[in-house]
This record gives sequence, structure tokens and C-alpha cells, in this order.
Amino acid sequence: MKFMIRRASIDSRDEREVSPCEGAQFIKYLRDDIRGTNDPATIRMPDSDSPTWWTDNGVNHRIDDKDRIVRSFTAYAWFIDIDTLEDLIAFMDAHEAAVVLERPIDARHLTLLTIADEHIEYF
Repeated sequence: MKFMIRRASIDSRDEREVSPCEGAQFIKYLRDDIRGTNDPATIRMPDSDSPTWWTDNGVNHRIDDKDRIVRSFTAYAWFIDIDTLEDLIAFMDAHEAAVVLERPIDARHLTLLTIADEHIEYF
């Protein structure tokens, strides 16, 4: 199974240059821009008076099952393959840290594995 992976101790400004672990690959994926409305005209955009500002950028413009507008953008992140629960436990042991599994807010189709080698705050 492919996991998006990050390390808590790596500053987000350095994430692109610093691999979170051995074997990770920096690859392209789609992230979602989700707004709490089904009509882009209801969102005030101070830099644009264009009625097509929402569709001018991104791909796969749609309304999701919660009646919200969504568009996707290409992004890059680190990914690693971990096939079994035993492999995941061995990965944790090898890094001497807890791992946190979650669904990224902008990529709910992926699973993010965070190596918690430093304090993490959740809101």
C-alpha cells in the first residue's frame, strides 16, 4: 500500500529537499481545494472580478457529496510502500518513533503516515 509520508521533525519549508526516511519517493499527486459552498460566485476574491476565477485554475471541477465545490491541483509529496501490518510495525521499530495515520484534509483519497519523532499538535 502506498502511503504519503512526512516526518514531524522536518520543517515544512525543507520537506521538498529532505526525504523523511529511506526508500521514500517524491512524486506527483492530486490535492483538492474544497470550499464550503456550491456556488463560486458566493466567495469573495479580492484579486479577481472574473466570474470564471474558480474554473480558470485547477482540474476536475465538481460538486462533492456534501454539496461543496471542489477542484484539484497537482502537488508533490513523499510516498513509501508498506504492504502489511507487520511491515508497518517494523517501520515504526526501525524509526524508534510512533507513527500517526490520518487522511489529509486536501487529499482524502490518500493515507498520510507521519513519523512522530517530535511533538505534534492536533486541532
